Amino acid sequence: KENDLYTLVSFTEDHSGCSVMTVVDSRLIPFVTSSKLMSTQFIVINFIIVILSIIFTGVMYSQIVKPITSLTKSAKELAKGNYETEFKGEGFDEIEELSSTLNYAKEELSKLDQYQKDIMANVSHDLRTPLTLITGYGEMLKDFPEERTNENIQIIVDETKRLTTLVNDILLLTQ
Repeated sequence: KENDLYTLVSFTEDHSGCSVMTVVDSRLIPFVTSSKLMSTQFIVINFIIVILSIIFTGVMYSQIVKPITSLTKSAKELAKGNYETEFKGEGFDEIEELSSTLNYAKEELSKLDQYQKDIMANVSHDLRTPLTLITGYGEMLKDFPEERTNENIQIIVDETKRLTTLVNDILLLTQ
């Protein structure tokens, strides 16, 4: 029966040879009751572990995944040519360093883009000047045959050479 009183009696002799009787009374909890108690404890412990895992996952998400997702969105904006985007990575040192590196790369790409625009504007201007002179002198020679002098023809030849040099410089620059 549950919670029955059990008595254990033992007779022994002590070191002097006298008989000694030991009596132990105990209420024993049946195995079924202790098994139910252990099952309940196991369920409670598992519940606590699941709750702690959910909390840990939330903390890791906010500290790692969220900043990396933000950096990825900013990188996509930068790839579209938006140099105003900011890389904001907070949390772990590695994420902050990555954010700093991406901001530096953004600044350098912005400078490079501006240099490219400046070069294209200068190249366009430098190509337009000899082309305008060649066209003007060619039209003049066509309309006024008396202007076909060696000096005017030499200007066309010189501007053509200048234009060829500019184009070769551009090809060299692109390599």
